[in-house]
Parts: sequence; C-alpha cells; structure tokens
Amino acid sequence: MLRTIYSYLSSEVWPRRRDIVRGSELWIALAGALLLAHCASGWGIANTQVGEVVTVALAYAAVAFGFCLAGLTVALTLPNDGFVRELATKEPSAAQVKRKGRVPNAYSDLIFVFSWTAVAHWVVIVVGLLVLIEAGYGTRLVFGDFGLDEKIRLGLLSFFLLYAVFQFLITLITLSQVGNRYIDHLRR
Repeated sequence: MLRTIYSYLSSEVWPRRRDIVRGSELWIALAGALLLAHCASGWGIANTQVGEVVTVALAYAAVAFGFCLAGLTVALTLPNDGFVRELATKEPSAAQVKRKGRVPNAYSDLIFVFSWTAVAHWVVIVVGLLVLIEAGYGTRLVFGDFGLDEKIRLGLLSFFLLYAVFQFLITLITLSQVGNRYIDHLRR
C-alpha cells in the first residue's frame, strides 16, 4: 500500500503540486476552516454533536467518492478511440509546458481530476472516522470554553470537507468541459 501511495504522489501529485497549491480551492478551504474553528462557538453549529456532523460528512463523502470512481471508470473506458487519442495527444502551447513544468496531457489531467477528487473524499472519510473515534458520537462539537482540541478537531474536519466539496465542484465543471469537447469532436 505505501509503495502504491508513494507512486501516486510522486508520479501524479508532485508534477501538479504548483497547480494544487496555487488553486483557490485550497486557500478558500483553509480560510473557511480557520474562520469556523475560530468563530464556531457563537454559531448554530456549536450546539451539534460530533456524531451528527460526522454522519453528514461521511454520507456526503461516500456519495461523492462513488461518483468520482464511476467517473474515473467512464474516463478510462471511453468508447470513442478517436476522442481518447485527441485528448492524449493534443499539442500543448509553449506557455502550458513552461507553466506546468511538464508536457500537459488532457487525458491524464482528466483522470487525475477524478482520482484526486476521490482521494480528497477518501481523506474526509478517514478524518471523519478518526474524529468520531477521538471525540465520541455524543460529544458536543463545540464546548463552552472552546478549547484548542475542539478548534483543531473542527478545523481539520472542516478544512478537508470544504476542500473536497470544492474539488467536487471542479470535477463537475471538468465533466461539462469534456462533454463540450466531445461534442466538438463529434461535429468534426
């Protein structure tokens, strides 16, 4: 398992690290998590229990994870060989090569969008389960004194959940773009 994770991180994530770190979804998720962790004691979420929040997060993440796996399967088994060839061999502009530091490949990027979004939702599932194990189902999400451990718990869970939600939106937009390219391909 560790070798497989290392391979994915080194061959797929590392070449795209600049795009990931520069992406607004990462920074908006971080800002949202910090805001929630800092201000949640005065909001309605303060009255909920850990189990309620984690259950909602797990339900969402499981559905989105399944969607990503289904989308990845469809992307890997596209029936139109000409379209797959077009995505895999389209010549990138010099600016794309310079910016990305590698030769971009639309088909590889499509597969990465699905796999990275699935990984983001898998992380939400794991973090949600760890929070549930650490805090317990019936524990209030935010206590009156709202100590550091509650802030860390809420911050981590909300960061990974927000990031996954934004990644899912990117995946949906990517699907729309691929659909439009496929229509153009069919018209030609």
